[in-house]
Amino acid sequence: MENKRKYIILGIAITVVIGVLFLVNSFSKRSSAIEDKQENTSQEQEEFEKIPQRKVNPTGAHLIYKLLEKYEKSASIRRIQTSYYSPLSEKLPLIQENEVPNIYLSIAESFNLEKEDNDYLFEFVKNGNHAFISFESLHKDFVNYLLPNSGTPFYIETDTAVGINFFHPFYKQEEQLIIKNPSLNYHHLPKYKSWLIINEEALIQEAVEIAYLEDLNTICVMVKYGKGSFIFHSLPDAFSNAFVARKEGKKHAEIIFSHFPKGNYYWHENFGKYSTYRGESNPDQLQKPKEFSRSSPLQYILKVPSLTIALVLSMIGLLLYMLIKSKRKQRIIPPIESDKNSSLEFIEVIAKLYQKQNRHDKILKHIYQNFISFIKQRYYIEFSNVGGDVIDKIHLKSGVEKELIERIFSDFNKSKGKQITDKELITIYQNIDSFHKGCK
Repeated sequence: MENKRKYIILGIAITVVIGVLFLVNSFSKRSSAIEDKQENTSQEQEEFEKIPQRKVNPTGAHLIYKLLEKYEKSASIRRIQTSYYSPLSEKLPLIQENEVPNIYLSIAESFNLEKEDNDYLFEFVKNGNHAFISFESLHKDFVNYLLPNSGTPFYIETDTAVGINFFHPFYKQEEQLIIKNPSLNYHHLPKYKSWLIINEEALIQEAVEIAYLEDLNTICVMVKYGKGSFIFHSLPDAFSNAFVARKEGKKHAEIIFSHFPKGNYYWHENFGKYSTYRGESNPDQLQKPKEFSRSSPLQYILKVPSLTIALVLSMIGLLLYMLIKSKRKQRIIPPIESDKNSSLEFIEVIAKLYQKQNRHDKILKHIYQNFISFIKQRYYIEFSNVGGDVIDKIHLKSGVEKELIERIFSDFNKSKGKQITDKELITIYQNIDSFHKGCK
Protein backbone atom coordinates (compact mmCIF):
# COMPACT_ATOMS: atom_id res chain seq x y z
CA MET A 1 0.00 0.00 0.00
CA GLU A 2 2.86 2.34 0.84
CA ASN A 3 4.62 1.59 -2.47
CA LYS A 4 1.40 2.24 -4.40
CA ARG A 5 1.10 5.67 -2.74
CA LYS A 6 4.65 6.53 -3.79
CA TYR A 7 3.93 5.61 -7.41
CA ILE A 8 0.80 7.77 -7.41
CA ILE A 9 2.74 10.75 -6.04
CA LEU A 10 5.52 10.17 -8.57
CA GLY A 11 3.03 10.05 -11.46
CA ILE A 12 1.36 13.26 -10.35
CA ALA A 13 4.77 14.98 -10.06
CA ILE A 14 5.83 13.90 -13.56
CA THR A 15 2.52 15.14 -14.98
CA VAL A 16 3.00 18.52 -13.27
CA VAL A 17 6.54 18.84 -14.64
CA ILE A 18 5.43 18.09 -18.22
CA GLY A 19 2.53 20.55 -17.89
CA VAL A 20 4.83 23.32 -16.60
CA LEU A 21 7.25 22.78 -19.47
CA PHE A 22 4.40 22.90 -21.98
CA LEU A 23 3.02 26.15 -20.51
CA VAL A 24 6.48 27.77 -20.46
CA ASN A 25 7.07 26.80 -24.08
CA SER A 26 3.68 28.19 -25.14
CA PHE A 27 4.25 31.44 -23.24
CA SER A 28 7.72 31.86 -24.78
CA LYS A 29 6.34 31.44 -28.31
CA ARG A 30 3.57 33.93 -27.58
CA SER A 31 6.07 36.49 -26.18
CA SER A 32 8.27 36.13 -29.26
CA ALA A 33 5.27 36.64 -31.56
CA ILE A 34 4.24 39.79 -29.67
CA GLU A 35 7.79 41.20 -29.89
CA ASP A 36 7.96 40.47 -33.63
CA LYS A 37 4.63 42.18 -34.16
CA GLN A 38 5.69 45.26 -32.22
CA GLU A 39 8.99 45.47 -34.09
CA ASN A 40 7.33 45.18 -37.52
CA THR A 41 4.63 47.76 -36.73
CA SER A 42 6.99 50.39 -35.26
CA GLN A 43 9.64 51.48 -37.74
CA GLU A 44 10.40 54.65 -35.72
CA GLN A 45 11.12 52.62 -32.59
CA GLU A 46 13.57 50.47 -34.59
CA GLU A 47 15.39 53.54 -35.86
CA PHE A 48 15.58 54.91 -32.30
CA GLU A 49 17.19 51.72 -31.03
CA LYS A 50 19.92 52.09 -33.66
CA ILE A 51 21.06 55.38 -32.04
CA PRO A 52 24.02 54.64 -29.69
CA GLN A 53 23.23 55.62 -26.09
CA ARG A 54 25.87 57.48 -24.08
CA LYS A 55 27.15 55.58 -21.08
CA VAL A 56 29.09 56.80 -18.07
CA ASN A 57 32.52 55.19 -17.69
CA PRO A 58 32.46 53.54 -14.23
CA THR A 59 36.21 54.05 -13.72
CA GLY A 60 36.23 57.67 -14.90
CA ALA A 61 36.02 60.85 -12.82
CA HIS A 62 33.12 62.54 -14.65
CA LEU A 63 30.84 62.70 -11.58
CA ILE A 64 33.44 64.18 -9.22
CA TYR A 65 34.19 66.87 -11.82
CA LYS A 66 30.47 67.73 -11.98
CA LEU A 67 30.27 67.84 -8.18
CA LEU A 68 33.20 70.23 -8.00
CA GLU A 69 31.44 72.51 -10.49
CA LYS A 70 28.63 72.94 -7.92
CA TYR A 71 30.84 72.79 -4.82
CA GLU A 72 30.33 75.84 -2.59
CA LYS A 73 34.09 76.19 -2.02
CA SER A 74 34.82 76.05 -5.75
CA ALA A 75 35.10 79.57 -7.17
CA SER A 76 35.78 78.12 -10.64
CA ILE A 77 36.94 74.91 -12.28
CA ARG A 78 38.56 74.28 -15.65
CA ARG A 79 40.45 71.51 -17.41
CA ILE A 80 44.09 71.99 -18.38
CA GLN A 81 46.25 69.89 -20.70
CA THR A 82 50.03 69.83 -20.99
CA SER A 83 52.49 68.52 -23.55
CA TYR A 84 56.14 68.75 -24.48
CA TYR A 85 55.46 72.11 -26.18
CA SER A 86 52.98 73.34 -23.56
CA PRO A 87 54.39 73.01 -20.02
CA LEU A 88 52.45 73.32 -16.79
CA SER A 89 53.68 76.87 -16.19
CA GLU A 90 51.64 78.07 -19.21
CA LYS A 91 48.42 76.43 -18.03
CA LEU A 92 48.53 76.83 -14.25
CA PRO A 93 48.69 80.47 -13.06
CA LEU A 94 50.92 81.24 -10.12
CA ILE A 95 49.00 84.38 -9.12
CA GLN A 96 45.60 83.90 -7.50
CA GLU A 97 42.40 85.25 -9.04
CA ASN A 98 39.31 86.54 -7.21
CA GLU A 99 41.39 86.86 -4.03
CA VAL A 100 41.25 83.08 -3.53
CA PRO A 101 44.08 80.56 -4.02
CA ASN A 102 44.47 78.30 -7.04
CA ILE A 103 44.15 74.54 -6.52
CA TYR A 104 45.88 72.03 -8.82
CA LEU A 105 44.06 68.68 -9.09
CA SER A 106 45.22 65.42 -10.67
CA ILE A 107 43.55 61.99 -10.50
CA ALA A 108 45.49 59.50 -12.60
CA GLU A 109 46.90 55.99 -12.63
CA SER A 110 50.45 57.33 -12.95
CA PHE A 111 51.45 60.81 -11.79
CA ASN A 112 54.62 61.24 -13.83
CA LEU A 113 55.26 64.81 -15.01
CA GLU A 114 58.36 66.26 -16.62
CA LYS A 115 61.11 67.56 -14.33
CA GLU A 116 60.29 71.14 -15.34
CA ASP A 117 56.60 70.65 -14.46
CA ASN A 118 57.48 69.05 -11.10
CA ASP A 119 59.67 72.01 -10.13
CA TYR A 120 56.95 74.45 -11.16
CA LEU A 121 54.32 72.58 -9.12
CA PHE A 122 56.47 72.85 -5.98
CA GLU A 123 56.89 76.58 -6.63
CA PHE A 124 53.15 76.90 -7.27
CA VAL A 125 52.30 75.45 -3.83
CA LYS A 126 55.09 77.32 -2.07
CA ASN A 127 53.52 80.64 -3.15
CA GLY A 128 50.27 79.97 -1.27
CA ASN A 129 48.38 77.68 -3.65
CA HIS A 130 47.37 74.06 -3.09
CA ALA A 131 47.62 70.72 -4.92
CA PHE A 132 45.66 67.48 -4.75
CA ILE A 133 47.29 64.37 -6.27
CA SER A 134 45.58 60.96 -6.34
CA PHE A 135 47.73 58.25 -7.87
CA GLU A 136 48.51 54.57 -8.26
CA SER A 137 52.12 55.42 -9.18
CA LEU A 138 53.88 58.59 -7.97
CA HIS A 139 56.83 60.42 -9.55
CA LYS A 140 60.12 59.86 -7.73
CA ASP A 141 60.56 63.61 -7.00
CA PHE A 142 57.39 63.61 -4.91
CA VAL A 143 58.23 60.23 -3.35
CA ASN A 144 61.62 61.55 -2.21
CA TYR A 145 59.91 64.62 -0.73
CA LEU A 146 56.95 62.93 0.96
CA LEU A 147 58.59 59.65 2.03
CA PRO A 148 62.31 60.28 2.50
CA ASN A 149 62.81 57.93 5.47
CA SER A 150 62.51 54.48 3.92
CA GLY A 151 63.56 52.40 0.93
CA THR A 152 59.98 51.03 0.81
CA PRO A 153 57.67 54.05 0.51
CA PHE A 154 54.55 52.03 -0.33
CA TYR A 155 52.95 48.70 0.54
CA ILE A 156 50.34 46.67 -1.34
CA GLU A 157 47.10 45.23 0.08
CA THR A 158 45.32 42.77 -2.22
CA ASP A 159 41.56 42.36 -1.84
CA THR A 160 38.29 42.77 -3.72
CA ALA A 161 37.21 45.67 -1.49
CA VAL A 162 38.60 47.90 1.26
CA GLY A 163 37.08 50.11 3.96
CA ILE A 164 38.11 53.76 4.25
CA ASN A 165 38.31 55.38 7.72
CA PHE A 166 39.30 58.87 8.86
CA PHE A 167 41.71 60.02 11.58
CA HIS A 168 39.74 63.15 12.41
CA PRO A 169 37.80 62.68 15.69
CA PHE A 170 34.61 64.05 14.12
CA TYR A 171 34.50 61.25 11.51
CA LYS A 172 36.25 58.54 13.52
CA GLN A 173 33.08 56.99 14.96
CA GLU A 174 31.32 56.64 11.61
CA GLU A 175 31.07 53.41 9.64
CA GLN A 176 33.70 52.46 7.10
CA LEU A 177 33.21 53.67 3.54
CA ILE A 178 33.46 50.44 1.56
CA ILE A 179 34.99 50.76 -1.92
CA LYS A 180 34.92 47.77 -4.27
CA ASN A 181 37.03 47.03 -7.32
CA PRO A 182 34.84 48.14 -10.29
CA SER A 183 36.35 45.39 -12.49
CA LEU A 184 34.19 42.26 -12.39
CA ASN A 185 35.00 38.61 -13.05
CA TYR A 186 32.94 36.11 -15.04
CA HIS A 187 30.60 35.70 -12.07
CA HIS A 188 29.94 39.46 -11.99
CA LEU A 189 31.79 39.78 -8.67
CA PRO A 190 34.66 42.22 -7.95
CA LYS A 191 38.12 41.01 -8.93
CA TYR A 192 41.07 41.10 -6.57
CA LYS A 193 42.95 44.40 -6.79
CA SER A 194 46.25 45.69 -5.45
CA TRP A 195 45.50 48.76 -3.28
CA LEU A 196 48.42 51.12 -2.62
CA ILE A 197 49.23 51.96 1.03
CA ILE A 198 51.58 54.70 2.22
CA ASN A 199 54.35 53.65 4.61
CA GLU A 200 53.50 55.83 7.61
CA GLU A 201 56.88 55.27 9.24
CA ALA A 202 58.61 56.86 6.23
CA LEU A 203 56.50 60.05 6.16
CA ILE A 204 58.06 63.42 6.82
CA GLN A 205 57.29 64.83 10.25
CA GLU A 206 55.05 67.61 8.90
CA ALA A 207 52.62 65.13 7.29
CA VAL A 208 49.11 64.99 8.77
CA GLU A 209 47.34 61.67 8.17
CA ILE A 210 43.74 62.07 6.93
CA ALA A 211 42.43 58.63 5.91
CA TYR A 212 43.41 55.00 6.37
CA LEU A 213 42.28 51.44 5.74
CA GLU A 214 42.10 48.68 8.32
CA ASP A 215 45.03 48.32 10.76
CA LEU A 216 45.87 52.05 10.36
CA ASN A 217 47.17 51.61 6.81
CA THR A 218 47.47 55.22 5.65
CA ILE A 219 46.15 56.19 2.19
CA CYS A 220 45.78 60.00 2.41
CA VAL A 221 48.05 62.64 3.97
CA MET A 222 48.26 66.43 3.95
CA VAL A 223 51.61 68.26 3.97
CA LYS A 224 52.26 71.97 4.41
CA TYR A 225 54.77 73.34 1.89
CA GLY A 226 55.66 77.00 2.03
CA LYS A 227 52.42 78.99 2.17
CA GLY A 228 50.36 76.22 0.59
CA SER A 229 49.78 72.50 1.04
CA PHE A 230 49.76 69.15 -0.76
CA ILE A 231 47.23 66.34 -0.32
CA PHE A 232 48.37 62.92 -1.52
CA HIS A 233 45.77 60.14 -1.95
CA SER A 234 46.82 56.62 -3.00
CA LEU A 235 43.33 55.31 -3.93
CA PRO A 236 42.12 57.10 -7.09
CA ASP A 237 39.35 54.48 -7.30
CA ALA A 238 37.68 56.39 -4.46
CA PHE A 239 36.99 59.22 -6.95
CA SER A 240 35.68 57.01 -9.77
CA ASN A 241 32.12 57.30 -11.04
CA ALA A 242 31.24 53.86 -9.65
CA PHE A 243 32.08 55.02 -6.10
CA VAL A 244 31.08 58.71 -6.22
CA ALA A 245 27.63 57.76 -7.53
CA ARG A 246 26.94 56.23 -4.11
CA LYS A 247 26.18 58.24 -0.97
CA GLU A 248 29.34 57.14 0.84
CA GLY A 249 31.49 57.98 -2.19
CA LYS A 250 30.16 61.53 -2.31
CA LYS A 251 30.71 61.87 1.44
CA HIS A 252 34.33 60.71 1.11
CA ALA A 253 35.01 63.35 -1.57
CA GLU A 254 33.42 66.10 0.54
CA ILE A 255 35.58 65.20 3.55
CA ILE A 256 38.80 65.15 1.51
CA PHE A 257 38.18 68.44 -0.34
CA SER A 258 37.01 70.18 2.85
CA HIS A 259 40.70 70.41 3.84
CA PHE A 260 41.20 73.03 1.09
CA PRO A 261 39.94 76.62 1.28
CA LYS A 262 37.71 78.12 -1.37
CA GLY A 263 39.67 78.42 -4.61
CA ASN A 264 39.97 78.12 -8.36
CA TYR A 265 40.35 74.46 -9.39
CA TYR A 266 42.60 73.46 -12.31
CA TRP A 267 42.00 69.82 -13.24
CA HIS A 268 44.98 68.30 -15.06
CA GLU A 269 43.31 66.08 -17.67
CA ASN A 270 45.31 63.08 -18.91
CA PHE A 271 42.58 61.19 -20.88
CA GLY A 272 43.44 57.96 -19.07
CA LYS A 273 41.43 55.59 -16.93
CA TYR A 274 40.20 58.41 -14.66
CA SER A 275 39.25 60.85 -17.40
CA THR A 276 36.71 63.55 -16.52
CA TYR A 277 34.94 63.10 -19.84
CA ARG A 278 31.80 60.98 -19.87
CA GLY A 279 33.07 58.27 -22.19
CA GLU A 280 32.20 54.59 -22.37
CA SER A 281 34.03 51.86 -20.49
CA ASN A 282 33.80 49.25 -23.27
CA PRO A 283 31.61 50.18 -26.27
CA ASP A 284 31.84 46.66 -27.77
CA GLN A 285 30.03 45.18 -24.77
CA LEU A 286 27.22 47.72 -25.05
CA GLN A 287 26.08 46.46 -28.47
CA LYS A 288 22.93 44.35 -28.56
CA PRO A 289 23.66 40.67 -29.44
CA LYS A 290 22.33 39.71 -32.86
CA GLU A 291 21.72 36.01 -32.20
CA PHE A 292 19.18 34.79 -29.64
CA SER A 293 18.56 38.38 -28.61
CA ARG A 294 15.00 37.57 -27.50
CA SER A 295 15.56 34.00 -26.24
CA SER A 296 16.06 32.92 -22.68
CA PRO A 297 18.16 29.81 -21.86
CA LEU A 298 14.98 27.81 -21.22
CA GLN A 299 13.52 28.83 -24.58
CA TYR A 300 16.65 27.63 -26.35
CA ILE A 301 16.59 24.30 -24.47
CA LEU A 302 12.95 23.72 -25.43
CA LYS A 303 13.76 24.34 -29.10
CA VAL A 304 16.24 21.42 -29.16
CA PRO A 305 14.50 18.02 -28.67
CA SER A 306 17.52 16.27 -27.17
CA LEU A 307 18.01 19.04 -24.58
CA THR A 308 14.29 18.97 -23.73
CA ILE A 309 14.41 15.21 -23.09
CA ALA A 310 17.53 15.65 -20.95
CA LEU A 311 15.82 18.35 -18.91
CA VAL A 312 12.71 16.19 -18.31
CA LEU A 313 14.79 13.16 -17.32
CA SER A 314 16.87 15.29 -14.95
CA MET A 315 13.76 16.61 -13.21
CA ILE A 316 12.29 13.11 -12.97
CA GLY A 317 15.54 11.84 -11.48
CA LEU A 318 15.52 14.71 -8.98
CA LEU A 319 11.98 13.83 -7.91
CA LEU A 320 12.90 10.17 -7.47
CA TYR A 321 15.88 11.14 -5.36
CA MET A 322 13.69 13.32 -3.17
CA LEU A 323 11.18 10.49 -2.66
CA ILE A 324 13.79 7.81 -1.90
CA LYS A 325 16.12 9.94 0.22
CA SER A 326 13.42 11.86 2.06
CA LYS A 327 13.93 9.87 5.28
CA ARG A 328 16.03 11.74 7.84
CA LYS A 329 19.42 10.12 8.40
CA GLN A 330 21.12 12.54 10.76
CA ARG A 331 20.40 13.72 14.24
CA ILE A 332 18.55 16.97 14.80
CA ILE A 333 20.82 20.00 14.50
CA PRO A 334 20.55 22.17 17.62
CA PRO A 335 19.40 25.76 17.08
CA ILE A 336 22.09 28.33 16.48
CA GLU A 337 22.57 30.65 19.40
CA SER A 338 22.17 34.35 18.81
CA ASP A 339 25.30 36.35 18.07
CA LYS A 340 27.10 37.89 21.00
CA ASN A 341 28.75 41.25 21.08
CA SER A 342 32.41 40.31 20.66
CA SER A 343 33.81 43.84 20.57
CA LEU A 344 35.27 43.62 24.09
CA GLU A 345 36.72 40.18 23.36
CA PHE A 346 38.39 41.58 20.22
CA ILE A 347 39.88 44.46 22.21
CA GLU A 348 41.23 42.01 24.79
CA VAL A 349 42.84 39.90 22.05
CA ILE A 350 44.52 42.96 20.48
CA ALA A 351 45.69 44.18 23.90
CA LYS A 352 47.16 40.77 24.72
CA LEU A 353 48.88 40.67 21.32
CA TYR A 354 50.61 44.01 21.90
CA GLN A 355 51.47 42.98 25.46
CA LYS A 356 52.95 39.72 24.23
CA GLN A 357 55.03 41.50 21.60
CA ASN A 358 55.99 44.17 24.15
CA ARG A 359 55.55 46.92 21.48
CA HIS A 360 54.51 49.79 23.71
CA ASP A 361 56.48 52.11 21.44
CA LYS A 362 54.12 51.26 18.54
CA ILE A 363 51.04 52.02 20.66
CA LEU A 364 52.62 55.23 21.90
CA LYS A 365 53.36 56.34 18.33
CA HIS A 366 49.68 56.03 17.35
CA ILE A 367 48.61 57.83 20.55
CA TYR A 368 50.99 60.69 19.74
CA GLN A 369 49.86 60.94 16.09
CA ASN A 370 46.19 61.06 17.11
CA PHE A 371 46.92 63.68 19.79
CA ILE A 372 48.86 65.93 17.36
CA SER A 373 46.13 65.50 14.70
CA PHE A 374 43.47 66.44 17.27
CA ILE A 375 45.27 69.67 18.21
CA LYS A 376 45.92 70.70 14.60
CA GLN A 377 42.40 69.98 13.37
CA ARG A 378 40.54 71.42 16.37
CA TYR A 379 42.59 74.50 17.21
CA TYR A 380 44.14 75.21 13.77
CA ILE A 381 47.66 75.28 15.16
CA GLU A 382 50.29 74.30 12.60
CA PHE A 383 53.71 73.25 13.96
CA SER A 384 56.47 70.76 13.28
CA ASN A 385 58.51 71.10 16.46
CA VAL A 386 57.02 71.66 19.92
CA GLY A 387 58.40 74.72 21.67
CA GLY A 388 57.32 77.14 24.34
CA ASP A 389 55.27 79.28 21.95
CA VAL A 390 53.38 76.23 20.66
CA ILE A 391 52.57 75.12 24.21
CA ASP A 392 51.34 78.64 25.03
CA LYS A 393 49.02 78.60 21.99
CA ILE A 394 47.62 75.21 22.97
CA HIS A 395 47.13 76.41 26.53
CA LEU A 396 45.25 79.56 25.45
CA LYS A 397 42.99 77.84 22.92
CA SER A 398 42.24 74.66 24.87
CA GLY A 399 42.01 76.11 28.37
CA VAL A 400 44.03 73.19 29.76
CA GLU A 401 46.68 73.78 32.38
CA LYS A 402 50.06 74.58 30.89
CA GLU A 403 51.81 72.16 33.25
CA LEU A 404 49.74 69.23 31.94
CA ILE A 405 50.56 70.10 28.31
CA GLU A 406 54.26 70.40 29.07
CA ARG A 407 54.16 67.08 30.91
CA ILE A 408 52.52 65.32 27.91
CA PHE A 409 55.10 66.51 25.36
CA SER A 410 57.93 65.94 27.84
CA ASP A 411 56.83 62.32 28.33
CA PHE A 412 56.68 61.83 24.56
CA ASN A 413 60.21 63.18 24.09
CA LYS A 414 61.59 61.05 26.93
CA SER A 415 59.98 57.89 25.51
CA LYS A 416 61.68 58.14 22.09
CA GLY A 417 64.28 55.44 21.53
CA LYS A 418 63.76 53.68 24.89
CA GLN A 419 61.79 50.74 26.22
CA ILE A 420 58.39 51.84 27.60
CA THR A 421 57.05 50.18 30.73
CA ASP A 422 53.39 49.49 31.41
CA LYS A 423 53.30 52.14 34.13
CA GLU A 424 54.78 54.84 31.85
CA LEU A 425 52.34 54.02 29.07
CA ILE A 426 49.37 54.21 31.47
CA THR A 427 50.60 57.55 32.84
CA ILE A 428 50.89 59.05 29.32
CA TYR A 429 47.43 57.81 28.40
CA GLN A 430 45.91 59.22 31.63
CA ASN A 431 47.48 62.64 30.97
CA ILE A 432 46.06 62.73 27.41
CA ASP A 433 42.68 61.59 28.71
CA SER A 434 42.75 64.44 31.24
CA PHE A 435 43.56 66.85 28.42
CA HIS A 436 40.55 65.67 26.35
CA LYS A 437 38.21 65.92 29.34
CA GLY A 438 39.37 69.41 30.26
CA CYS A 439 39.79 71.02 26.82
CA LYS A 440 37.31 73.41 25.25
